[in-house]
Amino acid sequence: MRRCLALAVLIAVAAPLRAQDEEKVKVSFSGIELEALAQQVERVTKKSFIVQEQLLKGKKVTLQSEKPITPDEFYRVFQSVCLMHGFALVPAPEENINLVKIVPAPQAAKEPGAQPVLTRGQKLPAGEGVIYYVITPKHVSAAKAMAVLQTATSPTGVIAQVPNSELLLVIDAAVAVQRAEKLLAILDVPGEPIVLAPVTLDFLAASQAKTHVTEFTQAMEKVTTGEAGRSRLEILTDERLNQIHLLGRAEEVKRAQEYLKTLDRQLPSVQRTIQYYRLKNVPVAEIRRTYQGGLNAMKGVGQRTEQRRLQLIKLYEQEA
Repeated sequence: MRRCLALAVLIAVAAPLRAQDEEKVKVSFSGIELEALAQQVERVTKKSFIVQEQLLKGKKVTLQSEKPITPDEFYRVFQSVCLMHGFALVPAPEENINLVKIVPAPQAAKEPGAQPVLTRGQKLPAGEGVIYYVITPKHVSAAKAMAVLQTATSPTGVIAQVPNSELLLVIDAAVAVQRAEKLLAILDVPGEPIVLAPVTLDFLAASQAKTHVTEFTQAMEKVTTGEAGRSRLEILTDERLNQIHLLGRAEEVKRAQEYLKTLDRQLPSVQRTIQYYRLKNVPVAEIRRTYQGGLNAMKGVGQRTEQRRLQLIKLYEQEA
């Protein structure tokens, strides 16, 4: 009884500066039990709380407010206090009575009530009341958006993807949803434009061109980033027309096109000449056998020049 009287004294109605000012209260509590605080909030806000017996027992909090606050602000403070202790407030208004349930936070998502259901773009309410928030990512997949949003929600928040759609449902305290929305706004932005460039090859086969461009792209990644596999360039081949189609970011496509220009060239043709020699001291058959053996020995070494042939013939003439 003494504690209730003391609490009543501690909540003082501040004198309004103007007649139209809303009634404000100055809050100053030290070690107040949550159950007693709920009674004071009921008195100030004209709300009625429904709470399971013993749920708030043993929970204490200290509140200090230097400036008077409005009843709505007092209610939002109570929301924060409850969430800090693992509870959530679920509105369940009835006719002529403003009911609010106090339930464990993990239970709030499935608790029947009048939780606001909002979509992206609608104004989010202040405070830490539980809301349902529907998100449709525009520029990223729902899976990527969910991975980021999970870092912003509260421990009791719920994020679920609507089956067979890109919709995400977030059930959490309003302040946590606001934090998640700010994070998503940074992530869900238009990316670099994707371009498609067909390249017709004149001398290089499409399959060979794809191999060369893939190796070139990997090499560029290793040089610039130290690792490979981050490129988003896709290469499609058309063997019928001997074409490849480059699909990706404009910068990567342009770089691949320039590299292909250095590869798709006609190889220089090998010039062949025929010359006749009159042998003086060596039979033709012997020269032929010896020369053929030299050619076999030099196979794979490189282009054989006329100068090499002359040197070989002179060598055998000297020996003879």
